[in-house]
Amino acid sequence: GHGSDVVTARFGHSAVAITSGSVWGTELAVVFGGVSNGTYLNEGPSQEQHTALSDVLVLQAEADTWFTPQLSGLKELGPVGLPEARAFHSAAVVERRMFVFGGHVLSYDAEQNKKRRRFFNDTWCLDTVRACRSCTGCMLGACMMHVGMRPCLHACMM
Repeated sequence: GHGSDVVTARFGHSAVAITSGSVWGTELAVVFGGVSNGTYLNEGPSQEQHTALSDVLVLQAEADTWFTPQLSGLKELGPVGLPEARAFHSAAVVERRMFVFGGHVLSYDAEQNKKRRRFFNDTWCLDTVRACRSCTGCMLGACMMHVGMRPCLHACMM
């Protein structure tokens, strides 16, 4: 489809269907997070390099178009405020809101010289109905918030 250049190959992501209309369209497939699977060369055979993702991709099914909403937090939160990169989380839709829970990331512990998993015990909500209020010049938007902990965060389509 159109805009497929914004889609990154991934695994361990969540994908949900949202219908009944939203600020982005009436039939959506929303993808969050996961792990990208790239390769790099290091003087020999290529090695797989996995990177955890924290992006949101939206397919407007009726237009067969992908886009990546611009995510930004409220100024009061500083650089924190959006979900951290993660994979193997769960997601569900309630009306026109996508809820994301948990997941984990794999990182390398240099002191112990081994990989470690860090697990998340948090819930995020992507609200595709609520209008964006804090972004200037935003024509379409939605709210992304940390459930129970943080004020509203916005995802805007510029």
